[in-house]
Amino acid sequence: METDDDEDDSSSNNTDDDSIDDTLSIINDVKCPEKLVDKSSNDEKSEDLSNDAVEKMRRMSVDELTDSFIELYKKFECDGSKEYKSTLLSMLNELIRQNGISKEHYSLLKKRIGKIYKNPTVIPLVKCATNEIIQSDVTELNEILSEIKKEVDDDDEKIEELERLLGAGDFIDGKSTLPILLKAIDNLEGLIPKSKIHRMRVVVNDIDKNKHRIVIIFNRLQNAKDKQDEQHILKQLASEELLSPEQYNQLSELEEINPHSIATTIKGTKIGKGLMHLPTKIDSLRGN
Repeated sequence: METDDDEDDSSSNNTDDDSIDDTLSIINDVKCPEKLVDKSSNDEKSEDLSNDAVEKMRRMSVDELTDSFIELYKKFECDGSKEYKSTLLSMLNELIRQNGISKEHYSLLKKRIGKIYKNPTVIPLVKCATNEIIQSDVTELNEILSEIKKEVDDDDEKIEELERLLGAGDFIDGKSTLPILLKAIDNLEGLIPKSKIHRMRVVVNDIDKNKHRIVIIFNRLQNAKDKQDEQHILKQLASEELLSPEQYNQLSELEEINPHSIATTIKGTKIGKGLMHLPTKIDSLRGN
């Protein structure tokens, strides 16, 4: 099955963007199929999938299909591969066959998948690269929080506030979350060891620095006027240690620098433990 890549984008109104958050709000409506049931049949065949794969989907419930769709869509935003595209479209076909999604939402998601496959956008790739780079730090923060909850009553208002801020995102009411979060960590003095407070502050600051680094790299390179300007920007990024020497060389040797190549190159290292380019994977530290 082919997507409607050549449709006029103006027909989709303002809801047709490629953000995962917006997509999740649409697909989560599938959880309430009574609102979205569309009795129209859909006879389009699944693209490039085996009969076994299609049959497996037919045995899945609407909830199972929805959860699988969301998980795969997130990977597709980062990868954009034909394999993911084909599977996602087949899932949509099965959802509409089971009356689990409306024809309107089916068409919108189908078109969105086609757009991402044809022309990956920068925003999802920035988010994907960021999430991969900071994943170990986020895991460490969650582990520290679990330790704190074992040591302190998890009904304590200070612990509840810390947990809320850790999941609040980068901004609260238009203001940066970082200083508010650091203050909430400092407020735990007397409840937990100072060493744990210091550890949390270091990890939170590292996460913020990595987010800032990634945005700067993408923004500067995407705004390059031409190849000469691009090379000048790469030298600047390397001189500011936002790119490692290896990353600088990799990007400099490319005929064309695009969002995918930026993401692939920079996600190998992160700011952490006092270093500007700490390998993000333990295997990298071992030299494997």
